[in-house]
Amino acid sequence: MTQRRALLARDGGCARPGCTETRIERLHAHHLTPWRLGGRTDVSAMVLLCDVDHGLVHDEGLVLDRRGRELVAHDRHGRRIWGPADEAFAAGLPAKEATSARPLLTLVPDAALPDAWPAGGERMDLGHVVWALLAHRDHLRRAAS
Repeated sequence: MTQRRALLARDGGCARPGCTETRIERLHAHHLTPWRLGGRTDVSAMVLLCDVDHGLVHDEGLVLDRRGRELVAHDRHGRRIWGPADEAFAAGLPAKEATSARPLLTLVPDAALPDAWPAGGERMDLGHVVWALLAHRDHLRRAAS
């Protein structure tokens, strides 16, 4: 807990340039060098990322590095992808592109779903249902934001 407080004091919230997430319950401590590859678990070797950006780092295989107080991210091809926002986007995206009335619908397949699933009398596997919901919650949250 002390490390998280130190990271929050240093980073002030999500360290991705332009991200405004500061709620501690939405922030994750991320190892700059993966722990399984010998990354240290101390404040100087970690960074705070919100759950959306932390998911992107792992989903896209981004490589993070600190240069002073600046967090730098490169993709798998070595291209820098996080940096200061371009002045052309200071006002954000146009309203019709930035929001969707029902963003989660983009995650539903185009094919129509049946009105009811056939039931053969088997019991619902509650463990599997809970796993499926929890396993995909970060993906759903990232896709909806």
